[in-house]
Amino acid sequence: MKTFSYKIIWEGDTKFPVKQVSFQKINYRFTQVPAGADVRIFDARRWDKYCDAQDFYRKMSIPSLVIVPDELESVWLRKLLPEDSVVLSSSFDENFTLHLVRFCINTHARQRSLKMSLTDPLTGLLPRSEISRRLRFELFMNESEKPVSLMMMDIDNFKIINDTFGFQNGDRLLRRIAGILRNCMTGENGICRMGGDEFAVVSRMNRQQAAGAADFIRREVEQIDIKDLVSGVEIKGDFSVSISIGICVADTPMDSEEMFNEADSALYMAKGAGRNRVEVAGGTDNPESDPADVMIKYFENRVKVLTDRLTAALSSSSRKFVSSMAQQADTDGLTALFDRGYFNRRMKREFDRAREYKHPLSLIFVDIDFFGQVNKTYGWPTGDRALQHVAEVIKGSVRTVDWVARYGGEEMCVVLPDTNEDEAYEVAERIWINAGEAQINAYDGSRFTITLSVGVAELSHKDDQLIDFIQRTSERTRCAKENGRNQICRKDRITDVPV
Repeated sequence: MKTFSYKIIWEGDTKFPVKQVSFQKINYRFTQVPAGADVRIFDARRWDKYCDAQDFYRKMSIPSLVIVPDELESVWLRKLLPEDSVVLSSSFDENFTLHLVRFCINTHARQRSLKMSLTDPLTGLLPRSEISRRLRFELFMNESEKPVSLMMMDIDNFKIINDTFGFQNGDRLLRRIAGILRNCMTGENGICRMGGDEFAVVSRMNRQQAAGAADFIRREVEQIDIKDLVSGVEIKGDFSVSISIGICVADTPMDSEEMFNEADSALYMAKGAGRNRVEVAGGTDNPESDPADVMIKYFENRVKVLTDRLTAALSSSSRKFVSSMAQQADTDGLTALFDRGYFNRRMKREFDRAREYKHPLSLIFVDIDFFGQVNKTYGWPTGDRALQHVAEVIKGSVRTVDWVARYGGEEMCVVLPDTNEDEAYEVAERIWINAGEAQINAYDGSRFTITLSVGVAELSHKDDQLIDFIQRTSERTRCAKENGRNQICRKDRITDVPV
């Protein structure tokens, strides 16, 4: 049975009436504590005067369940804080336990909801709305010996990371960097995700301390190995992670908007100077320099960063477009298998590689039996459906190292690198069985099955040219058809297959 424990402050003249109770198949345990409680039970009947009870009631700001005389219920309800509730004196003995359980459940749910509203769901850091409030509070409480600092951070080339490795791996990187910020800024409660790939930290540090902390964060991010972080994506070449950081320190009177603008300007200076840098606002500029020059420099950096981002986005889109067009050009539109042109190009490379390194190479040709009769009986659309069905069966029956192409008409082929004829036969048999077991729905509502004639061959030293290998495999397929169809032929003879 599930158990929930609550810490209780009991403010009453009698002994606390309950320690444990089972309610709706859940155990609830209540422990009295002097401080740090979840809820408070306040017995207002201890005072003769309502005003005295109110004075003591308001001295503690944790959620309170108040026990009140029946005749004062309406008075208490008007003065009760929104998160508090009342129990009437007349129902205290009979229903107090139920009131207490429900009050604890509601309080817990309300506190959990409040916590979630103040937390970024992906990283667990503060949300953007909360960081502004924290910064205003720190500036209000500012002391000259402890200036307020604001760090603005942006992951370099994050869009490229998302486009290259996918959004799920991008989210993993965001969570990893959030963990680095928590570890590096231990004790600070002003760590925020501004949105997207931007973070911010409000702390009490002077220029030297803030710059040192920011550089430590930068170096920790630089140590992230993308290979340990991403999953499900092949990583080609070197790929590093870095972060740019801009800092503003309020060592003179400033408001929160000024600090955000200064830190943002410093961030764009870091980006414009080559990324993976830390820049402190006002740290290197001449105090007597023209403010207009500073603004021009800021806008130059901003334009440079935005231009770089646009160029990267266009480059990424172009690569995706070219890749998509190339894939479509090599794909049969009906079956989504590779087409004949792709087969001819890649098969030549497979043939040369197998002969050079003396590796086995096998080929399977699959031909649908009586396909012309399918078209004649059910129509061309149903014939297309039959072709798509066979293509799906083949793709689901081969191994990850094999590849499949539509050779022409109702004939398809499977190329099996580093595979001898016995192993290829097992794949062919799996295709043959799976295709024969399934029924195809015709467009007129009827259902039918198909059979396959299959030829299997392994590359031989007698195959001087690629066409010799293809011709021998094709002849075995023709042999299967001439000997009654619905068969697999290998080694120039018909091989029995299980029915």
